[in-house]
Amino acid sequence: LSSSVSLAAPSNDECLECHAADGPSPLEHVDAFADSAHGVFACTDCHTDATEVPHAEELKSVALDTCGECH
Repeated sequence: LSSSVSLAAPSNDECLECHAADGPSPLEHVDAFADSAHGVFACTDCHTDATEVPHAEELKSVALDTCGECH
């Protein structure tokens, strides 16, 4: 028997199930993020330790070297 296990990072839609303005753990600036230059990225492009849903209670801060890849 084989089982299929997804190794894909959570999608933005999965993140927004909790973090949308009306979700149980809302973010204040979801719309501003989506409309910004960063809106083309997946949440997990920067939040690399969010590997599953639900994720750990506290995620690591986004490292400056992650930003430095583009900036």
